[in-house]
Amino acid sequence: MRAILTRSVRVALRGSRSSNLPLRLLRTTMASPPQTAFSRLSQSASFVSTHASSEACKSREENRGVPASSSGKEAGRACWSCGDVKPSFCFLCKRCNKVQPPEYAVSDGKYVCHYELLGMMPPRFDVDTQQLDANYRELMMALHPDKHGASTPAEQEFVSTHSANLSEAHRVLKDPVKRASYLLELLGMPGLQEEERVSDMSLMMEMLEADETVEEAEGPSDPQLLEVHSRYQQRFEEARDGLYDLFRRERFDLVKESLLRLQMYQRLLNRIKERGVS
Repeated sequence: MRAILTRSVRVALRGSRSSNLPLRLLRTTMASPPQTAFSRLSQSASFVSTHASSEACKSREENRGVPASSSGKEAGRACWSCGDVKPSFCFLCKRCNKVQPPEYAVSDGKYVCHYELLGMMPPRFDVDTQQLDANYRELMMALHPDKHGASTPAEQEFVSTHSANLSEAHRVLKDPVKRASYLLELLGMPGLQEEERVSDMSLMMEMLEADETVEEAEGPSDPQLLEVHSRYQQRFEEARDGLYDLFRRERFDLVKESLLRLQMYQRLLNRIKERGVS
């Protein structure tokens, strides 16, 4: 896998920042790329990335939404309402502002991924969650049913489907465990499986003891519960930061074990939160 990653994908994983303009994203989408690791992604992912450069997006914007491609021959789709040529995928027509059908396949074998839906390209683990939340709110506001109350039933169904997919994309990318698993799938590797466990048996025993402490706590102010919360909150943050580094260095062989640890810490912290500890 490391051998076939292109330079552009490596830059993305190493920490490049993207320009996030959600209202532009409503009317434009990523262009189809040359053959890279990101254009040969696993079909098991909810959406498959069509990784493209910011220059391609800029070019497409200047050409009224016609998608760019390496061959220059890829055509967009006509808006169902006004007939204007639009990108292979967009939420709203740039010309008439009508909601477009939820057609997430942009070309053969390529689908819009969660990162693209929320204007957070390129795909990466180190996501700016504040920007993610801001993009999500802005997109959901633009697609709010109240703004499309006079639309046809079909258009309202388009809005409902887009909103549901945006919510799912936000849920996945907001959660570091789900995000890392999803990114592995985008890279053509298995994400987290329900039956997977860490290989470190001593850690397993330690977590069982921590679980017992949580269950036996007398209340949210129990000193032992608070100590466990503090200890594993720190470990969670360390494991998350470790994943940032592993993705940046493309050490995908080590990501899964680190991700399983992060998941264990997250589950424990969620149980502690259920006991009233914030």
